[in-house]
Amino acid sequence: MAEPPDAHSAVPAQPGLRRRRFFAAVLIGMALVPVWQVFEKTADARRNIVYWDEFDTALSLVLRLESGLAPADFWREMLAENNGHRIVMSRLVYTAIHSVAGRINFAALDWIGVGAIAAAILLAIFAAVGGTRRLLLALLLSGAVFNLSHYENFLWSGSSIDHFSVVFLATASLAALAANRRAWTAVAVVLGLMATLTLAHGLAVWPAGALLLHAMRRPRPLLGWTAAGAAVTLLFVAGLGSRHTELAAITTPRGMAATLHYWISLLGAAPALGWREAAPYAGVGLLALLAITRRRAEPLLWHLAIFTVIGTAVIAAGRSVQTGGEIHSRYLILGAFAWAIAVFQLITRPGGDAPLDRRIALVLPCLAAFNFAANREFADEVDSWLTCRDLATVAYIQHGTDGRGPFSLHPRADHSTRLLRAAARSGVYELEEVCLEEPFPREARESGKIVYHMEEVAVTARSAAIRGWAGIPGRRFARGAIHVVLEAGGIRRTYQAVTVPRSDVPAVMHRPEWDRAGFHFAREIFDLPAGEFRVGLLVEDEDRTEFVMTGAMLRLPPAAPLAGQQ
Repeated sequence: MAEPPDAHSAVPAQPGLRRRRFFAAVLIGMALVPVWQVFEKTADARRNIVYWDEFDTALSLVLRLESGLAPADFWREMLAENNGHRIVMSRLVYTAIHSVAGRINFAALDWIGVGAIAAAILLAIFAAVGGTRRLLLALLLSGAVFNLSHYENFLWSGSSIDHFSVVFLATASLAALAANRRAWTAVAVVLGLMATLTLAHGLAVWPAGALLLHAMRRPRPLLGWTAAGAAVTLLFVAGLGSRHTELAAITTPRGMAATLHYWISLLGAAPALGWREAAPYAGVGLLALLAITRRRAEPLLWHLAIFTVIGTAVIAAGRSVQTGGEIHSRYLILGAFAWAIAVFQLITRPGGDAPLDRRIALVLPCLAAFNFAANREFADEVDSWLTCRDLATVAYIQHGTDGRGPFSLHPRADHSTRLLRAAARSGVYELEEVCLEEPFPREARESGKIVYHMEEVAVTARSAAIRGWAGIPGRRFARGAIHVVLEAGGIRRTYQAVTVPRSDVPAVMHRPEWDRAGFHFAREIFDLPAGEFRVGLLVEDEDRTEFVMTGAMLRLPPAAPLAGQQ
C-alpha cells in the first residue's frame, strides 16, 4: 500500500503557491488603482447640486410628488417619454428617496449610479471560469471603466443614474438567463423590463438574451423571452410618434450612412481617446475581435458584448442626427465593456504560445498606459465641466437667480430659478454651497509674493461675495487652489473659492501661467458669522501654502435664514 506523502514531500509545492498568491495580490492591487484614481480625481463632483436635465427629470418630479399626485397622474408621469427614453426606473428612485427622506439628494443619486456599474463589473467577473481569469477580467474592466473618459457618468448624477444603471440591469438579466433555471428566467424578464425602462438602448437586452438562449439550446424559454421582448418593445415605442422627424432623417441614404458611421465610431471611441478620426477604425477592429474570439468565449460574457454592440446601434439611431457626429462621454461605457471582454477573450484563448500568467504580464503595461492616457486626455474636460457647474452654482447663491454668471444651471434660467425657489419653500431641496469652509492650514505662511486684485467685495440681504484674481510669478494654479480667508479677533476662517478661468489677466500682466488666477466666493448670509472681517487670500498647491491679508473689509450683519432654510 502506498504511503501518504509526508510533510517534506509537500514543501516543493509551496514556492509555486506563494508565487501565485503574490501574483493574484498584484492583480487585485492593480485593479483597484484605477478605481482609487477616479474617485480621487472626481471627489469634488459628488455634491448635492442639481444641474441641467436633472431639473426636469428629478426636481420637477419631486415637487409634483410633494404637492400630491393622483395614482393615474403618477403612472402617467412615470411612463412619460423623455428625449426618446422611458426613464421609469430613475423616476422610481427619485420617488423612493423622496418618500423615505422627504427630500432629493443628487450626491446620493451619483453614488447609486457608481454602485450600479461596480455591481455590473462584479457580475461579469464571476461569469469567467477560473481564479486567474477572473482577476484578469477584473483588471481589464477596471482599467476600461474607471478612467476619466467616462467623466460625465462619474461627475453628473443625471448621467450615472441612467447610463451606468442600464449596464448593470442588462448584465444582471443576461446572468439570470445564463443560470439556466425557470425561476431565474422570470427574474431575467423583469430585469430586462427594468433595463428597457431605464434608457432606450436597454432594448438591446432582448436580442442579446435571445441569442444567448439559442446558444444554450433552450427553445421554450426562448419563445417566452421573445414574446416578452416584443411586448416590452411595443410598450416602449407606444407614444413615440412625435419623433417621426428624427426617424425620417435617419432613413434617408445620407442619414443611414451617418448612423452607420456614428455606430462604428461609438464602438471604437473608448480606445480612441477622443481621436474622432481613429474611432471608426477601432470600432471595426472591435467587431472583428469579437468575431474571432466567439468560438470559445464564455456565453454570458460574449452575449454581454453583443448587448453593448446592439445598444450602441440603438444610440446611433437616436442620436446621430441630434449630435452631428459628436460622441458624448456618457455613451462610451458600452464600448468600454465590449473592449474589455474582447481583449479578455483574446488573451485567454487556448493554444497560445505563452502561459496565461505570462500573457497577463505582457498586457499589464499596455493597460496601465491606456488608463494613464485616458486620465490625462480628459483631465481638462473634467476641470471644464466642474468649473462650469460651480460657477453657475456660486452665481445663483450670490444673486438668488440663475443665469447671472457666465454659466447657468439650466438653459432656461427663469425655469430653473422658479424650480429652485419652489423647492426651497417646500423644503424638498436646497442647492449645496460650493464655497465650503475648511480649517486654516497650519503649514500656511504669510507671503509677499502673491499679486492680487479685488474686483468685488459685496454684502446684500442674501449673500456675501468676493471676486477677483490672484497669482504668484512663475506658478500655475490648479483648479480650487485659491481660498478666501476671513480674519477677526485673531481667528481665521478659510473658505474654498470657485476658480474662474481668465484670459485677460495673463495678457495684461504678461503672465501666461495665470490662466486660472480668477476666483469667485459667495455664501448666503445666514451661513456666515456676523462681524467685521479682514479679507485674505490663501493659495494652496502641492509645493507650498501661502496667504496674504488684504486691505479689504467684509462687514457681515446678523441675518435670519432665507425662506426654505429654517
